[in-house]
Amino acid sequence: SPYNLTTNPGGSSSGSGAAVSANLITFALGTETDGSVINPAERNAVVGIKSTVGLTSRAGVIPESHNQDTVGCLARTMRDATYCLDGIYGPDQRDNYTLVQKAPADGYAQFLTKKTALKGARFGIPWATFWRYTPPNQLAQLLELLNLIQSAGATITNGTEFKDPS
Repeated sequence: SPYNLTTNPGGSSSGSGAAVSANLITFALGTETDGSVINPAERNAVVGIKSTVGLTSRAGVIPESHNQDTVGCLARTMRDATYCLDGIYGPDQRDNYTLVQKAPADGYAQFLTKKTALKGARFGIPWATFWRYTPPNQLAQLLELLNLIQSAGATITNGTEFKDPS
């Protein structure tokens, strides 16, 4: 089974992730401070979008951190998650952070079909500290994903290693 419904479905939005994964709903909203959307998405094999703070309104949300909390989307496909995001992003007088956020006027769904959707995006890959220990089958999947990201216009930068904090 592609689903990873463990005893810990991960984070405060785990119900949203599990409901989407079980095909009970097309998409769900979740709130994230530090992993509460992306962790349930990963553990339930669904797409999770943790939006930039201020992209989506937090009106009605009790934030743990005004500098980190945001509302995001969980869905079975990137397309569904993007449509969800398009439906909830934008300025809201009840959340000052949304009044300064810059987002595409026509939403994000427009980028789903463009072959250059990631033009200008940069991704750093910490090969030596993380990916060198990856099993060959997972490494093949990673390289396939990196090729897909590059073909969409992004730049991949190797050697962005994590620094030893000591």
